[in-house]
Amino acid sequence: MTKNYGWGVLLLSLGAMVIGTSSPASAAEAAKLTGQCRAAKQSTGLYRDRNSSSVLLSSLKLGDKVTLAEETARDSMILVSAPSKGFVQTANLKMCPGAVVPVTPKPSLSSCRLVTQPMGLAIRKEPGGTSEAVSGVGQNEKITLVTPPESKNTDDGRTWIKISKPAEGWVSEGFVNAGKNVAPCP
Repeated sequence: MTKNYGWGVLLLSLGAMVIGTSSPASAAEAAKLTGQCRAAKQSTGLYRDRNSSSVLLSSLKLGDKVTLAEETARDSMILVSAPSKGFVQTANLKMCPGAVVPVTPKPSLSSCRLVTQPMGLAIRKEPGGTSEAVSGVGQNEKITLVTPPESKNTDDGRTWIKISKPAEGWVSEGFVNAGKNVAPCP
């Protein structure tokens, strides 16, 4: 017998692949779907009921954003609250570009990271290489992740992590699926 863990876990697993990780989604992560942003990856309908043969309320164009309004999908449909309330086929949704993805810390990891980038890292006001630098941190210096941890992918393929020390801001963790600029503290 096949177990159905719900679309939320599948979506988070897909989201993990999109942001360059391969960790399986946990039940705690699935509980964070409500309120998250998704975008239409193709033209799709917004339906009154959880059925694509129900009344079509409106059509979403490629890239139109929706806000998830429930934790899991059923029958390949999920409830959204914006742009208006209705149901969308999950297969037609993808992560919103630039969306901050909730990160669930692993119990064995602390929030301490060691900078491994030989040139050090700029601490920026916002995630992105063109954002204002508020400070910097050198190689082999420690930084502290915010709690709960936050990360964001930018269009240039970098993953940015939010830190609280030595200054509050964002540092580049490195490029998705490439070497990292930081490592867990020893």
